[in-house]
Parts: sequence; structure tokens; C-alpha cells
Amino acid sequence: MIPVISFVGSSNSGKTTLVEQVIKILSDKGIRISLIKHDAHGFEIDHEGKDTWRHKKAGAVRVLISSPAKYAMIADGEADLGDMLYMAGDGDIDLIVIEGYKSSSLPKIEVFREANGKKPVCTGHASLLAVATDTPDSEQLKSAPMLLDINDPQAVVRFIEERILCEEKPFPFVSLVADGKKIDLNRFASFSLANTLKGYLKSLKGAEDAVEFEIKVSMKK
Repeated sequence: MIPVISFVGSSNSGKTTLVEQVIKILSDKGIRISLIKHDAHGFEIDHEGKDTWRHKKAGAVRVLISSPAKYAMIADGEADLGDMLYMAGDGDIDLIVIEGYKSSSLPKIEVFREANGKKPVCTGHASLLAVATDTPDSEQLKSAPMLLDINDPQAVVRFIEERILCEEKPFPFVSLVADGKKIDLNRFASFSLANTLKGYLKSLKGAEDAVEFEIKVSMKK
């Protein structure tokens, strides 16, 4: 099961901005992310006159388009979240990030700004892990299991690493020796080091699929 974290909250709460920041930080660490976004207002990626639009208009139930750089599928109806998770987890993915789907039972971080004038949407839900906010003293957040600073995406990332990535994924075996002395690594340090090295390896020809590797570094001048 690929680890999943969902960001929820009312409109204009800052969800998209925080999700963007979190994805950037995790991606820079070599963590491969799939994003699922729920848009209650609808969206359009196919435009009138384009080939795919013409084929869909002609009666195709689904239209798939592929190029050397990307691919997409266009279909009518609302996809089931389970199907979306299946598609998002296809391939070498380390984490699925969801924006929306507040009624699901998936682990959640709610994004809340009191100045937005709207109430929290998931306080009291068993699946709520934390609330990212700029008003930690708000009376509306008394029942929040944990509070995170909405303006500190690094802290939000650390929370995800400790509560989602480290808990859900198998514990990697990482051995670190410095000047002949073995250094004990905790669970979080093991994941951080393993994922960082994995990210570098994926860019090197011949090492893309490595699952076991040794690296020796000399810092001598």
C-alpha cells in the first residue's frame, strides 16, 4: 500500500499553496509523488476544435492521448476515489498526495485560516491527523489532534515524513560508518538518507532500479 496523505479545508484556505510547497520540498528530496485533486466546480482540459475534442464529440467514451513527454485520459463521469488511487499508484511512486475528498477515511491534514470566515471541515474526524493554521489559539481548533504552522511547510513535511512515510513504508536497512565508527540511525534518518540516495540513483544510467547499493565518500583534502 502506497502511503497517502490528504489535504482538506474550505475554499480559499490556502490548501493549494501549501500542497505545492510540500510537493516541492519532498520532490527535492527524491520522493516521487502522485497528486489527486478533487474539483467540485468541474474542470476542462479538452478544448473545442482539438483532435481529442473532435473524437470525443464523435462518440468515443474515452479518449487517451500520448506524446513523448506526457499522456492523459479524458472520460465522462466522476471517477471513484479507489480507481484514482489505483491509477496514481501505478509505477514507482513513494507517496500519494490528495487535495480534497474531505469525507474519505484517508489520513488528513486540514488547512484552516480563521480570517477566511469559514468553520473547520474535519475537526472531530477520526482520520484527521493535524491542522495547519495561522491561528493556533483559535477556539475552533480546541479538538485538533495536533497543530502545524501553515507558514512553515518544512514543519508540515517533517510531520508527513514521521507520521506517513516512516510508518507506512517498510523500514530500510541503512548502515552508516564514519571514520570507522558505526553511526546509529533512527527510523526517520534511515528513510531520509535512503530516499535521498534513491533520488540520485534514479538519474544515473544503469542504477535506476537499484534496491541495494554501497557508497563510500572521502572528505580528505
